Amino acid sequence: MKHTLLLTSIILSTTCLFSQSDFLRQPAFNISLVHHTVGIPFKDFFKKPLNLGLSFSVDFPYTDRQFQRLEVGWYKHKNFASALWVKTDYVRRFQDSEGLFADVRGGIGFIRDFNALDSYELTSEGVYQLKKRHGKSGLIGGLGVAGGYSFEPAEATQLSPFLDYQGFIQFPYLNIAPVLPHSLLSIGTRFQKN
Repeated sequence: MKHTLLLTSIILSTTCLFSQSDFLRQPAFNISLVHHTVGIPFKDFFKKPLNLGLSFSVDFPYTDRQFQRLEVGWYKHKNFASALWVKTDYVRRFQDSEGLFADVRGGIGFIRDFNALDSYELTSEGVYQLKKRHGKSGLIGGLGVAGGYSFEPAEATQLSPFLDYQGFIQFPYLNIAPVLPHSLLSIGTRFQKN
């Protein structure tokens, strides 16, 4: 509960700090299909089987090359866990005149995972009993890179397909393993009104 309050405070304070400026003037929306793996970020790039999910995010611009991203996502990892997360990232964009771009980002968030397999706990009577709420909540911190292409805005909405990779650490996790590394490989598109 205290993790949720902390993250909510950070997100609200970030939004409130910029609500008096043009921070909320032209948000962009991203939707993507994600593949989740557990492993060392930027090393265990892609593992089988496919563990798919979705993410949705909104980018609020500081400038045309810097923005704050608020992201909500979900994945299902077979035989491990499914999870919901919410996070905020600072994103720096590098773009050429042809429309190619690369993003670098870093941020923090909150994750709640739900075990795919049943968990049991030992009661005071010495009997193993099925846990009612089996899963973990924690904070996440991570870095990501993305690349894509922004089509010339001939219409009212600019489309920018992208490929994104992010690695993040979930903490606290277990007493014997205090952190759990994750990787997300995403393909998606960005929508922005001109």
